[in-house]
Amino acid sequence: MTKHLRSQQEWQWLKHGINGASRALYDALLDRQDRVCYVCREAPNDRRLVLDHNHETGKIRGLLCGRCNILAGQVELLMKNKALLDKIISYIEADGEPLLSEAQTDIIGFDPNLTRPYVDYKQKQVRKRYHELLETQPKRSQTIPILATEFGLTTRTIRRYLEKM
Repeated sequence: MTKHLRSQQEWQWLKHGINGASRALYDALLDRQDRVCYVCREAPNDRRLVLDHNHETGKIRGLLCGRCNILAGQVELLMKNKALLDKIISYIEADGEPLLSEAQTDIIGFDPNLTRPYVDYKQKQVRKRYHELLETQPKRSQTIPILATEFGLTTRTIRRYLEKM
């Protein structure tokens, strides 16, 4: 690498707020890490390892492959926002439920050719429970969210089922 390119790379590191970065330090880290990503321990295919750093302090942490560097940046952001991290974990653990089943129910409700007997059966169940709830909850607006929760459907689907009465 020529001196011009080397100083251009060092200028890029400085521009990104990486303090103390130099080609000599990069090479030393590369040797210490056995020329593999510090996190996943895989050698990069056709790309260089990235000089990872703390975005607040600029302190260098090590060399990462592109994928691990992106993930480390995302984790760093999530560590600052624990509430968001908890929501994302819950979302992943739910594995699409109840959102997916609600969306599928909406689609089934619109297409009479898709599992029509199931939809008819579900509508009858919802309507029966609706009448039961009206005895204790006289307001329709109070019964719809209860039905949606009990049947795992959206309030929109419940309203659609009840409109056909």
